[in-house]
Parts: sequence; C-alpha cells; structure tokens
Amino acid sequence: MSELFLVIDTSTQQGFAALFRGSSCIKEVMLPHGFRNSRTLMPVLEEMFSSFEMKPQDLDFVAVGIGPGSYTGIRVGVVVAKMIHYSCKIPLVGVCSLTAFAPSREGKFASLLDARVSGVYVLEGERKEGEIAWSAEPEAVPLEKFSPNTYDVLVTPHEKLMDKIPTDTPWEIAAPDADSLAMQALSRFRSGDISGDGRIDILYLRKTQAELER
Repeated sequence: MSELFLVIDTSTQQGFAALFRGSSCIKEVMLPHGFRNSRTLMPVLEEMFSSFEMKPQDLDFVAVGIGPGSYTGIRVGVVVAKMIHYSCKIPLVGVCSLTAFAPSREGKFASLLDARVSGVYVLEGERKEGEIAWSAEPEAVPLEKFSPNTYDVLVTPHEKLMDKIPTDTPWEIAAPDADSLAMQALSRFRSGDISGDGRIDILYLRKTQAELER
C-alpha cells in the first residue's frame, strides 16, 4: 500500500497542510493568508484527521517546508511537524519550500523568492514531459549576479520581484502547489533522506540576533 503522509508548509504568507496517500492528495487545506498560522494550523489538522477517522499515528511520515522564508513563518510548521514526529515516532522529512512553486510550462526555470538584502533565492529546475527535476539546493544570489535570461520561465509567489528583476523572460506568479512539494518529500522518504532525531536544517531569510551572536 502507498505511504500515508502529511505535508505542511508555512514559510510564505500562503501556508497549507495536505494529506497524501502515495502520489494522490486526499485533502488539502490552504491556511488563511498571512503569518498567523500558529492559531489556525492545529485546528486544521485536527479537523483533517477527524474527517477521515485517522490519527497522526497512522502516518508513515510527516514532511515540512524548511524555507527559505521568514523565521516566524517557517517555525510554525516546523514545530508542529516535529511535535508529530516526536510524539508518533515517525520519520520527519524536510523539503525546500521553493519546490512548491513550479511553472505550468515546460523548459528550464528558476523558482524565486525575495532574499531581501541578500538578493534573491534561486532554486533551478526543469519541467520535461510533465516531470520536474530540481537542482540540489537553493542559492542566495545577489541581484546583480542573477542572470534571468538563461531560463525559459521564472516563477515566484511575489509580484514585486518582477520590478526588481527586469527581463524579457516570461514570469509566472504562482500559488504554492502542495502536490509538487509532496512529490519531492515522497522521493526523499523513499530514498532514505529522512530525519530520525528531529534535526533538519532551516533556510531562514536572515539569521536571528541570537544566531549571529553564537
């Protein structure tokens, strides 16, 4: 039987939670827009499990978007995912949140997120015959060093990047796609790229003061 797993992402202003059985999405809930997911995520998950008469213990693993994104936003989803991981003793899978932003057209693309003073976060990918192959990790690239014309399409959830990056390359402004992030999580789980002790690397947009002082 295909794996049953939960996917959570709260790294951008449009968070979501989705329940999957293998490659099929059983239920997806978009969280209220903004970074107030700490008040809405747990009730959403409780209703989701209740509607299918399931418990978190029934999951084969839990996956969470690890950013890039704001410290406040990411930690909400990560804390909840870790709580499920620890309490249910199931594997935890961290996935780059930019894999939730894939274009509809085929070709080489860059999934982008504003990195503020650092420039732009870039995760490269290629869509071919409906399949998406992602590069290994996102990079923070200064705007003056980013070459948008090397891609067939640029995709981002933030329209303001279109003003910061002048180019003739087509843009797609995309809402997060739970299926895209979930398939990346499922691939990692099946390859054994999991956390058994709750440790995952978080991709914050900028370090907190406490991190800078360490």
